[in-house]
Amino acid sequence: MEDWNYLKEQTPTRVQDQSPYVNALRLFPTVEAVVHQTVAMLREYGHPIATIKAVHTGANAATVQPNDAGGLEPVVMLARSARVMLTSKL
Repeated sequence: MEDWNYLKEQTPTRVQDQSPYVNALRLFPTVEAVVHQTVAMLREYGHPIATIKAVHTGANAATVQPNDAGGLEPVVMLARSARVMLTSKL
């Protein structure tokens, strides 16, 4: 119970100095929340954001949903100095 009470006090709204958490792993409840955070982080870098569209090959590839394509999105946004995490081999 002591650990739980400590964790409750560490929520972002209660912690005054959030600098130790700048590079912390974040969990989001929806894909939309992930996209929102990604765009916000890319804008913070202050560099142009490159929007790269996928090249679709195969029948109906352009209409497949990301959930049915191993999580691959049809558009990737990148900026200089941005961190990228690959979650599978392409």
